[in-house]
Amino acid sequence: MPLTLETVNLISDGDAVTADNLNAPSVDLVTRTDAIKSSYDVAETERVILRGYHTALTGGTRPTVTVEAGEVTPEGDKFYSLSLSSVASLRYSSPLSNMGRVELTRAQLSSYSTSDGNDWSKHLVRVGDTLAIEMDAHPDLSSAPNSSLVGSAQEDSADLDNGFTTVTGDVQLVKLPYRDTLEFNSSQTLAQILAQINTELATLDPGANFSLDSDGVLQTANAGDAVLEISADAGTLYGIVYSMVMDSTGKVYVTTTSETAFLDYNSSINVNSVFRIRLGENSASVTPAGQSNRAIKAGNVDLNKIYIPVATLEGDGVRVHGVGKCRLPLESGDVEVISPEGRSTKRYLAGETYTVEAVLSRPSTENTETTAVVSIPDALADQIQDYGGHVLLKAFSITTLASFANGGTQPTFTATARLDLVNFATTTAVLASSLHMPAAADYLETGINLLADATASSLFGSPYAYEPSVSVTVSALQPDSDAKALLSLSFSYVPA
Repeated sequence: MPLTLETVNLISDGDAVTADNLNAPSVDLVTRTDAIKSSYDVAETERVILRGYHTALTGGTRPTVTVEAGEVTPEGDKFYSLSLSSVASLRYSSPLSNMGRVELTRAQLSSYSTSDGNDWSKHLVRVGDTLAIEMDAHPDLSSAPNSSLVGSAQEDSADLDNGFTTVTGDVQLVKLPYRDTLEFNSSQTLAQILAQINTELATLDPGANFSLDSDGVLQTANAGDAVLEISADAGTLYGIVYSMVMDSTGKVYVTTTSETAFLDYNSSINVNSVFRIRLGENSASVTPAGQSNRAIKAGNVDLNKIYIPVATLEGDGVRVHGVGKCRLPLESGDVEVISPEGRSTKRYLAGETYTVEAVLSRPSTENTETTAVVSIPDALADQIQDYGGHVLLKAFSITTLASFANGGTQPTFTATARLDLVNFATTTAVLASSLHMPAAADYLETGINLLADATASSLFGSPYAYEPSVSVTVSALQPDSDAKALLSLSFSYVPA
């Protein structure tokens, strides 16, 4: 018997320690079971669809795919969006297909996924959601792109045109499974629903009207600039109506022009479907009466197309096909990064505070200036180089571990924060100047609270690495004994 949330005997806080309770499977077990099944299903699909294909994550010194968690409803439903690092791209090629070589660049992926930040039709929301490249099928080489890779297993074969067909935003990148048809029973006929819609349209544009042709396709020639939309959830997720038909049982089928206009599929809807007539900034709504048996079903893919999966949401992570899989970011705004090796690398998250340290040491025989630098980790500097963002420098402290002076004239120090690069020069802020070094075991702290612009600068067209840091320079006065101090810098990373 398969496990479902209905068959699992959940253990609640405070339940008695009994054999029945201890033997009951947990929610985590259900989640893991679903995740394993979805991972298997996706892996099997990938094995079949990508058989013989070569996938390459290329471009730049550290090409990566970033998966970011968003949050779009008060109930906390998350979507996951994808982005590529600067100049990175995903390339697909196969010696077994005349599909040609295909390249998905950072710009095209950004154009698709960020056209509306809260548009669920563009993001991974439910397990099984897949972003895919949609291409025309080519029955023979005469209609295939010039960059066809038939006969060669190499991505950059010298014997063939090395060009790649570029994916173009909404045209060739789609979300599967298609969800474009909303169905419901109504106590009204289709003609009555359309008449009610036209009555509301007349309040916005007198004389304007919608009509349906013999196939139920919406005709807008007499509707002026009005647009007819429908929502599957009573007012937030609208799709533009393409057709409306009613079968002999009284069920209305509404199809939209956006294949992914609706969120749910293969499930009932517990709220009324609502039409919206939109004319510029003005709108009016129509709710068909007596609705029941409301549902959205997954549509079928076009058999005359080829679909190359780019990424799929699984129960426990996001799989970038041919590259690797990362675990799901937990909170809204969190991100995970997939490298060409397929590793998942946790990125510095906004709001979390990090502390880095460096040791400043100076022997008693030294009588020249001594400088130590405490800087952000190289891993974060690399991420800034790829993604941009900001570093919020919060606090800096010095803890003296061994005395710099027990008497006489004490060395002084100056602490300087390096904040930005402007015209290839360093902009700095002095945190402390000409202060005496603390005696042994003394502690000095200064707050910073400055936001360093961490967007990579460019030097003659090449990225210029920028690493915010604090340097401490001790004057040339000779200490009475060997001296050592611990420098500490607290900061947080703020994504761009």
